[in-house]
Amino acid sequence: MDETTGWYCSGNTIYKTTDGGISWSVDYTSDSDISNISYGEGVVWAITKDEVLKYFTK
Repeated sequence: MDETTGWYCSGNTIYKTTDGGISWSVDYTSDSDISNISYGEGVVWAITKDEVLKYFTK
């Protein structure tokens, strides 16, 4: 999103940082493994084999 806030996915979990990647916390857990993640205009999109997940950051 910017120089301090971002997301990373591994397996079925999305992690979020608010300090430029120094620390990460679980932001979302899916029932399926997440293959791709994207951010745009206040929305995080995540792709799994079964669905497209959408959640708002604000």
